[in-house]
Amino acid sequence: MTQRCLLFSLLICFGLPAVYGDAAYAAENLADFLKESMETAKQIPFEGVLSFSRKIPSPQEEKRYSKVKLCRPSPEREWMEVIQPDILQNHIVARIDDVIWMSPISDEVKENLPHDLRFHHWYRIFRDVTGVIDLKHYDLLVENFDLIREGIETVANRETSILFIQSKHLGRNRKRTSLRLWIDHETRMPLKCEQMDYDGCLYERLQFESIRFGRDAVQCEIQTDGLQKIPPPPKKDKPEDGPKLDFTPFVPTRMLRGYKEVASNVFNWKEHVVFETNYSDGLSTFSTYQRLQTQEEKDAQAREAEDERNKVKKYKDREIYYRESKGVQIVGVGDIDPRAMNYFLSNMTQSEEPIGSSPR
Repeated sequence: MTQRCLLFSLLICFGLPAVYGDAAYAAENLADFLKESMETAKQIPFEGVLSFSRKIPSPQEEKRYSKVKLCRPSPEREWMEVIQPDILQNHIVARIDDVIWMSPISDEVKENLPHDLRFHHWYRIFRDVTGVIDLKHYDLLVENFDLIREGIETVANRETSILFIQSKHLGRNRKRTSLRLWIDHETRMPLKCEQMDYDGCLYERLQFESIRFGRDAVQCEIQTDGLQKIPPPPKKDKPEDGPKLDFTPFVPTRMLRGYKEVASNVFNWKEHVVFETNYSDGLSTFSTYQRLQTQEEKDAQAREAEDERNKVKKYKDREIYYRESKGVQIVGVGDIDPRAMNYFLSNMTQSEEPIGSSPR
C-alpha cells in the first residue's frame, strides 16, 4: 500500500490563497484556489512545534496526545523530534528525499506502546496513508464536498482564515466525516486542522503552537548518525511479481454514494494471502481485507444459526466489522458510519474473475 506522510498531506492539500479583511473569493473559485495552493504550501521552509490529539472510541472516552518539534529546510528534507508522549521523548524521525530514518525503538518501549498506534503522530508524519486528504483524490473531494468560509482566527500568533469542508451527501440516514482548517493568510499554510467523525464529534486535532517560515528562520541541521534506516516497501516491477490469490475475492454490487475504489493490493500476512481494497470519497476512506477462513473459523461459523452465518458482525470492543461467506473472511475498517459499513459488506458478492487475477 502506498505510504503517504500525514504532514505532507496537510501541507500539500490544504493550502489556500490569502484572504485579507473582508476580501472574499467567490464560492465557485474556492476549489481552484485550494488546488493552486497545494503546490505552494508544500514548498515552504518552516520550523515549529506541532501538537496532535486524537479521541480513541471507548467507554472511558480516552484521548491520546503528542507533541513534536518539526523542521523542513527544503521540500526534500524533514526532521522531527518527539516532545510527548514521555515514553518516546527525544525520538527522532528524519526524511531525506524518499528515505526515512528513525531512532531505534527498544523492545521494552514497543511492549508498552498502546495497541492503537494511529494516535502516534511521531510515526504518522512521514509514513502513514491515513492523511486527512490524499492529493491523488483531490477531484473526489471537489466532487463530493462543499468548501465553506467561516471567519478569521489567530493560531500560533498568526492570522488565519477558517475553511469548513462538508459532504454534499448528508441525509437523515447518511452521515459523513467533515474537516475544519485554519489557513495562514501570509503563507497559505494550514496551521490547525480539526476532523469530525460521522456523528459530527471532534475526532482529531492538529495545531501548530509556534511556527516560523523562510530559509533564514530554519535553524535545524538534519543528521542521520545513530538513526536506523527504514527500508521502503518492495516495489513490484510487474503485477505477477507479487503473491497470487488462493481464492476468488468478493466485489461490491452497490457502492456507497460518492465513494470510488482508489487502490487494491495483494500481500502475504502470516500464513494467509490477503486481498486489500481501498475506497474514498476524497476525505474519508475505508478498506476491505479478504482472506481464506481458517478451519477454526469455519467450525465456529458452522455452530451458528443458519440465518446468522452470512451476516455482518462486529469484533468485540473494536470498530471493525467482518463477514464470512463461501470460505472467505471479509474485514471492513475505516472512518464511515457502522450502518454504511454493514450495508457495503452485505452487498458484496463473489467475483466472476478467475482465481489469481491481478489486483486492480
